Amino acid sequence: MRILPHRFPSLLCTAAGLLGISLVACDAAPGPGTVVAYWHLGSQACADSGIATTRVHVVTDGDDLVTPVVATCDAGSQGLKIADVPAGQREVVVEGLDDKGIVRYEGQSEAVTVRSGKETVVPSIALGLRRAAARVRWGFTNHLVCGANGVAIVRLTAFDSPGNLVAGPDDHPCDVPLSAADPSGGVVLAGLPANTDLTLVVLGLGVLEQPMFGASKELRVGPGETDDLSILLDPCEAGAPCP
Repeated sequence: MRILPHRFPSLLCTAAGLLGISLVACDAAPGPGTVVAYWHLGSQACADSGIATTRVHVVTDGDDLVTPVVATCDAGSQGLKIADVPAGQREVVVEGLDDKGIVRYEGQSEAVTVRSGKETVVPSIALGLRRAAARVRWGFTNHLVCGANGVAIVRLTAFDSPGNLVAGPDDHPCDVPLSAADPSGGVVLAGLPANTDLTLVVLGLGVLEQPMFGASKELRVGPGETDDLSILLDPCEAGAPCP
């Protein structure tokens, strides 16, 4: 998250005042307020969660409005004050980090109205395990490329052990190029439930979206982690998991 330069308008208004210039926007701009955030882990105690520290953000559209505040996990039961928050509709996001700085838990409260010169108390935010992800790369057991196999699209889906769909279907071009922004290649299937036994199903589809190749793989990913998977697709007629 980046921090918005929200103090620039106040500096502009100060400069205008020194010059004797009246700006309507300055006269109408409300001052900042204070947010008091609470959080909890349900029935689990902080000492048993593996959380070393928490980090609290006040955001708008994913951008931090003030510098995130770092506190102990137990501070959530006492209330943590965050001052100098610009007035308006905000979101409060709480992250629980382990001793390696990995975010393992998270929770948020939306539609928090911050009022100028006043304290806004946020109802206790429930922290849950952060979602996991898998970076998937694929190929074919016959060692041919996508075009030679007639595969145009690769579809990713993930199911839990009872067979419930938990992520996807996500469709991607079979020939996923490498890019400077993603030197590792592959595609990321996000939003996976953490610490859960899952089955990833990868299908190679033709131009008419007919299944031609397929494969599956078991995975279990920790909260806040991204697992790296490479998978080779078999022809559907060879017993691959094709519908």
